[in-house]
Amino acid sequence: MVGALDIALSCTSVVPEKRPSLLDVVRGLQSLDSRACIANLQDQNEEHSISV
Repeated sequence: MVGALDIALSCTSVVPEKRPSLLDVVRGLQSLDSRACIANLQDQNEEHSISV
């Protein structure tokens, strides 16, 4: 959630040149989603290894 907030705040820069392009925003959000998926998979793997 903090990563999404960072991206959102960068979009509100007063100086237009400092704002990310829409493509950069989408890529940033996708990378956050990828990291969340990887973290969830790691958590699931840890739960399975504990219960075995």
